[in-house]
Amino acid sequence: MKAYYALTFPQGFKALVHHELKEKIPDICIEETLNGRRHGVLFARSQAPVQSILDLACLENAFLMAARIKNISYTATGATRKFETIWAKISWPKILAQYQELTNKTLNQPVSFHPTVLLQGPQEYTVHSLTQLFVASLESRGWQLRSEKKSLTVRMQILNKEGFIGIQLTSSTLKNRVYKKSTLAGSLDPSVAYLLCKQSYPKSQEIVLDPCCGAGTLIAERSQHWPAGLVIGGEIQNLVLKACTHNMSTLKEFKPSLYQGDARYLAFKSDSIHKIIVNLPFGKDISLKDPHLFYHLVLNEFKRVLKKMGTMVLLSGHPHLIKKYCDKQPGLKIQKQISFVQKGIEISSFTLIKL
Repeated sequence: MKAYYALTFPQGFKALVHHELKEKIPDICIEETLNGRRHGVLFARSQAPVQSILDLACLENAFLMAARIKNISYTATGATRKFETIWAKISWPKILAQYQELTNKTLNQPVSFHPTVLLQGPQEYTVHSLTQLFVASLESRGWQLRSEKKSLTVRMQILNKEGFIGIQLTSSTLKNRVYKKSTLAGSLDPSVAYLLCKQSYPKSQEIVLDPCCGAGTLIAERSQHWPAGLVIGGEIQNLVLKACTHNMSTLKEFKPSLYQGDARYLAFKSDSIHKIIVNLPFGKDISLKDPHLFYHLVLNEFKRVLKKMGTMVLLSGHPHLIKKYCDKQPGLKIQKQISFVQKGIEISSFTLIKL
């Protein structure tokens, strides 16, 4: 029997995620996709082992579907009636049996649970009020609310007038990764880092550079999923480099090479790097005194060290500066731009080719 999933992924990367799913799970049937401000949700069916879903590094979370919700009123009264009708129709014994079969776990009775409710849109009701209703509906079935040592995490997610209810299948290591022992302000979500690496058209035996590597998320994702000839991470701040070194020490193989240095003045020969993948500084946690000068200097260096027909993937909170540079400096072509929200900030990823 095909299981029915809700799979969440970083907004803006729908095409890459669809390609990844179809490439790695050939029998998957993607039925539809919802686009949120920070996350997308796709609904899919597959007979593949659930672990093949959980191994997808492009995803943030995976849920076994309990109910798909459509045409939800923005008013509190109308939405409450809708939710009560949906909750009454869910066959929880059937869903729980499928969950146990998929995960090889045995649920003790009574079922203990922790709710997570996400809400996006101009609704009159709040996350708090919706959570109270959701908890009451599950407690009416004899389930017990717990924040710790719970059997299940149950998600209710509403994007404007649509949403879903599901049982979380993923552990925290899918979203946070086991190598992220030291986290830093401005650190990328691993699923975003994975998709940025995929966006660079990764190949074996190439030299890959992240000159602003921070906690090392990008270089870890690249080295673990697409081993290269050499993956290099550079960081100007000593304390940050120590955190990155600690994270990289947990990798079992294909460990990146690290150095301390300034991205504005790279110590690499011209035309020596195949790929540059970098999360450029942005946001409240990492500020730039003069973004215009910083971007001019780093882009000059990136262009210098990159091989002809090499690829840059740049994540930036200042997309206008990248466009301005490419307009004025010949030799770099913007192949793709994806805009999305990260850490509450509107940012863009650029794929550039050196001509």
